Amino acid sequence: MANKNYYCVKASKGNACDTISFEKDEDGMICIHMEGEELKFIVKETKEITDKLRKCANE
Repeated sequence: MANKNYYCVKASKGNACDTISFEKDEDGMICIHMEGEELKFIVKETKEITDKLRKCANE
C-alpha cells in the first residue's frame, strides 16, 4: 500500500468551524472533502482553481 499525503485546512466563519481536506487518489484525481461532500478534479483543474483562489485572496 502506497503512502498517501492528506492535507487539511481549518475554515471558520463566526462560531462555525469546519475542516477541508484533500488528497490525491489512486487514479491521479485530487479529492477535496468538505461538509460531508467529496469533489474530484484532475490535476490541471486543481491548478486552475488554485490560481484563481490566489488571485481572489490577493485582491
